[in-house]
Amino acid sequence: MLKKMLCLMLALAMVAAVPALAAETQAGTQTETVTISMRVEGVSENLGVWKKAILPGKPGELTVADAVRALIGENQYTESEGPYGTYFTSIFGEEEGMGTYGGWNYCVNGQSPSVSMGQYTLQGGEDIVLYYGDLDTLVPILESEDGVLTVTALVWQEGEDGQWVQAAQPVPGVSVLWDGETLGQTDEKGQIALPQAQPGRYSLQIEKNGAEIEGTGGTRFMPQVVRLAPDAVFVVDTAPVFSDLPREHRAYDAVMALYRAQIVNGKEEHVFGTDDALTRAEAVAMLYRLAGSPAVSQEEQFGISPSAWYHDAAVWAISLGVLQGSTAFDAGAAVKGGEFAACIAAYQGSAFELPHGVGIYDVVSRAEAAILLAELL
Repeated sequence: MLKKMLCLMLALAMVAAVPALAAETQAGTQTETVTISMRVEGVSENLGVWKKAILPGKPGELTVADAVRALIGENQYTESEGPYGTYFTSIFGEEEGMGTYGGWNYCVNGQSPSVSMGQYTLQGGEDIVLYYGDLDTLVPILESEDGVLTVTALVWQEGEDGQWVQAAQPVPGVSVLWDGETLGQTDEKGQIALPQAQPGRYSLQIEKNGAEIEGTGGTRFMPQVVRLAPDAVFVVDTAPVFSDLPREHRAYDAVMALYRAQIVNGKEEHVFGTDDALTRAEAVAMLYRLAGSPAVSQEEQFGISPSAWYHDAAVWAISLGVLQGSTAFDAGAAVKGGEFAACIAAYQGSAFELPHGVGIYDVVSRAEAAILLAELL
């Protein structure tokens, strides 16, 4: 009897051990993976693009060099070991030395690492770009605000303490394509106006050629900046503030500066009234807000009803001795150049001279008024 009980207990123990053993075996054979995206940018075009490629390997151990080998294929690259680790001398037939210092470089998530491809370990989710360039090729940083795209890049420069540091500098002369159409080139500040688009996703590309590469069987140029992927998108998440004020309008910066300072508003939703004549009510309201909206008597003065939206501004302006005629304040009358100059002079306490092109008898538009008032901010 005792012998039977011992056999039964041993059998139960073995049965209980089977799931645990199976789990241990499954865990031991489970393959770990790392998911990345990679693009290989040659001198003139992209040579390969992989989106969300799944590679066998352990996060923190798989390197960029491992990813290159796995995705490109052993017959499409040659590599070497240098004083700074693994580097690739040829990828898809494009070999180092096409320019004086031409060769293969890389960036991860838009930044250039300070270690070799064989030393940079991957955690998963990285966006890797291998690009053929030289010492002058820049990794661009793209930012936008108020419909203006700014292209900068980190460059090495010597600091005041003698240490070399990276600092962002504008990249002028970069060609920008928006939804397949060339917008032009960035200016000396690395900026270019983008179309005032409605919310959505738009294609955005950049390119700038560097020095010409000689002896390559055709006209080719070393890239001055790393180009954006063919499917790079720019997300517009807000509608333009004023639909009648395109970014290229000469009054755009002035109007937006006054709008952000809460000095001007639109005449209706998303409409500024750019070319509309400036009225007396609008003129005094703008100057009144510039002055900080000082308190005034709420009694009816100068024939202006206290319920009028421009009451405080008009009373304040008239107390300065401007826009007061022999008749009642004419809120809807168009303001002429001489009148507006007098308003600004009274506001700042000194004479004001109208710029060239604005006559004293010319009707002032809302756009022209914004340009003049923005100088007072």
